[in-house]
Amino acid sequence: MALVVVLFGQHGVSPLEDAGRSVRRQARPWSGPMWAVIALLLAGAGVVLMAHARGSWSWPLAIAATAIDLAMLCLVAWLAAAERLVNPEFLRRLTEEVDRDTLIRPSVPLIVVVVGALLVWDAVDALRSAARADRRSVPTGPQLST
Repeated sequence: MALVVVLFGQHGVSPLEDAGRSVRRQARPWSGPMWAVIALLLAGAGVVLMAHARGSWSWPLAIAATAIDLAMLCLVAWLAAAERLVNPEFLRRLTEEVDRDTLIRPSVPLIVVVVGALLVWDAVDALRSAARADRRSVPTGPQLST
C-alpha cells in the first residue's frame, strides 16, 4: 500500500531539483502501465485481506497471490526495459546526489532486482502458508465412520 502512496505522491514536490526545477520520479506517471501497477497492488492487497479474513491461506488464494506477483514482476521488468519505470533524469540527479563513496548506486536494474526479490519472497511465503494450513486441516489418526 505504501507503493500506491508513493505513486500518487510523485505528482507532489520532488526531493530533487535540477537548475531550480523539480525533477519527477517519472516523466509520465499516469500512463496506462502505471494504472496496471496500481490495479495489481490493490488486487494483491485484496487477496491478502481475504486470507486474513479466512484465518489462513488456501491454495486458491496462494495461487492467486503468486499470479499477481508474477504479473507485477513482468510489468516492472517491461517498464524497466522500456525506461518507463523511473524517469532517467530523476535517476541521474539521484545518482549525483548520492555520496560518491557509497557501495551501491541507484539504478534501474537494482530496482528491478529488489522488487523481484520482494515479489518472489511474497509468493513463496503465500505458498508455504497455504501448505502449512493444508497440513493442519488434514486429520491424522484413525477416522471413525458414522
